[in-house]
Amino acid sequence: MEAIYGPTGIKSGHHGGECLQQLMEACDDLIRQGAEIIVPGLSEIPVMMASLQPLIPVPLLDSNRIYAEYALGHDREQEGRQFKLGVLGGVGPAATVDFMRKVVGLTRAERDQDHLKMVVEQNPQIPDRTANLIGNGEDPSIPMLATCQRLEADGANAIAIPCNTAHAFVARIQPYIGIPIINMLTAVVDHIAARETPVARVGLLATSGTVASRVYHDILEASGRETLVPDASHQACVMDAIYGQQGVKAGHTSGECSLKLEAAIEHLLAQGAEVVILGCTELPLIELPIALRERVALLDPSEILARRCIAMAQHASLQEIAVEMNWLEDFLTLAVTRNFSRAAELRNVTQPAFSRRIRNLEYWVGATLIDRSLFPVGLTPAGESFQRTAQDALSVLRVGREEALGFVPKIEEVVSISASHTLAVSFFVDWHEQLQTRLGKLKARIVPDHVAGCVDALISGNCDLMLAYNSPLLPTLTDMVRYPSIVLESERLVPVSAVDGAGQALFSLESDTAQPYLCYSSDSYLGRLTALILNRESLSTRLNFCYECSMSDVLKRGALAGSGIAWVPERAVRDELNAGRLRIVGDDRHTAPLDICLFRHAEHEQQVAERIWQACLDMQALR
Repeated sequence: MEAIYGPTGIKSGHHGGECLQQLMEACDDLIRQGAEIIVPGLSEIPVMMASLQPLIPVPLLDSNRIYAEYALGHDREQEGRQFKLGVLGGVGPAATVDFMRKVVGLTRAERDQDHLKMVVEQNPQIPDRTANLIGNGEDPSIPMLATCQRLEADGANAIAIPCNTAHAFVARIQPYIGIPIINMLTAVVDHIAARETPVARVGLLATSGTVASRVYHDILEASGRETLVPDASHQACVMDAIYGQQGVKAGHTSGECSLKLEAAIEHLLAQGAEVVILGCTELPLIELPIALRERVALLDPSEILARRCIAMAQHASLQEIAVEMNWLEDFLTLAVTRNFSRAAELRNVTQPAFSRRIRNLEYWVGATLIDRSLFPVGLTPAGESFQRTAQDALSVLRVGREEALGFVPKIEEVVSISASHTLAVSFFVDWHEQLQTRLGKLKARIVPDHVAGCVDALISGNCDLMLAYNSPLLPTLTDMVRYPSIVLESERLVPVSAVDGAGQALFSLESDTAQPYLCYSSDSYLGRLTALILNRESLSTRLNFCYECSMSDVLKRGALAGSGIAWVPERAVRDELNAGRLRIVGDDRHTAPLDICLFRHAEHEQQVAERIWQACLDMQALR
């Protein structure tokens, strides 16, 4: 009771130190009595889950989360529901209205009731996407995610975003919602592929942010087509046509903006463009000469997206369109972990969203796949059978996609490596050079992600190898038979601070006053490892939260700026430490051992991955 209601308890705002120690002692007492699982009976205790669970050897249930999951899972009946399209609007406002007009105009309807149900969140306060991609503008990901979550809560079955540049952020958002975002860029490329006359060279007129993000480049190149973009002067014309004082975002659709857009189109045609994508949803609003429109196909992504949404609503039932590869991968991850919380973490989604996706998959299959009466959860007989089906289906889909895109000859040449953001930046290049010294030229596709996302990619077969941190204090993967690993290098997680003019650390862990603290998000791997250090050394009361981020590079930059103390992998700040711009504060008690490990799936084989694995084993033997 003291840990909850006492002066240093949870209700007084304390989430560490004495109250954590008291809860640990209570858990230890229960374990001595023979408890194999601990269920909190007070709603305040789950607040301490992230700090408490790593310190006790038996499962500690998050009763708040379980109750929320139970409540959210009870209104998911979908039979008989009419398809509802969610629209993330305001990016920009005129383009949203234009998209809705196209959906209505393109729908074959004999009466009002034949039109699509739409729920629109018109949110022009979402930060400018281009400003973020090419400058220092505010990141729009969180406002976009919040808008998508509101659309999902309003009963949308799918989401359309009538903004090309916004699609550079879709990959960050999709994992956190349980309904699909209809990809406008994919729809455009499918439209090009369906043309009677084959197209090899595609012109792209878009914001500088869209061009810089290469979202169109990547998907067009994957389909075997070349992307042509304007030179600097003509790109400036495009930006003026969109953002200028006489541009379309200022309400103009003719005059100066028309002349500048026409000049950019002529420039692409001179380069050999066979079709031109008007890759900003405001560009189709600008008036152009009829002769120019007749001379070249000017593709309107907003119209193509509208047609895709209509087709989805009118020609497929909700069950037919609902099943996604994501849901199959969710199910397979849960089948391995047998724990909803852990599986949701690995899939980089919230647990309520993850639970909804599993429920939706069960509705689609028409059978209960997960036995929730067990702890840890198990598979029902139907689940055991469907596990094999899901594995086979994902394998066939991936191979089929590679064949359709003409990638099959490259499968054995290119190794896919999922890596944590920090290792992708600070370790991969040097390691790749070492491997090439031994093996010759190696083609690799590096996919940076959070550790949980990397683990998910490994489990689901979306990568051949995984580069991730691992600490004996907090194992990344516990099934070392199915997911063996090699230690490539050992280092430490260390607390660092910027220095003053005399080269002394600005902040200290021995100070009598609370020091500013730059921390990881609590659900990230390094965040959980740092929490173990703070709890072990009772440091929570000595630190004053400043801001949090899941990426080490952001915390490193904050530390360099003198914003506070940050725990970062020592290798990631090696240059700054050697140059005297940062100093390690505290001593060995305040650090944690950290191994850079290469993981693989024992049941998956890939020729290049096998060569890399053997080379790493040889290098390990020489150390």
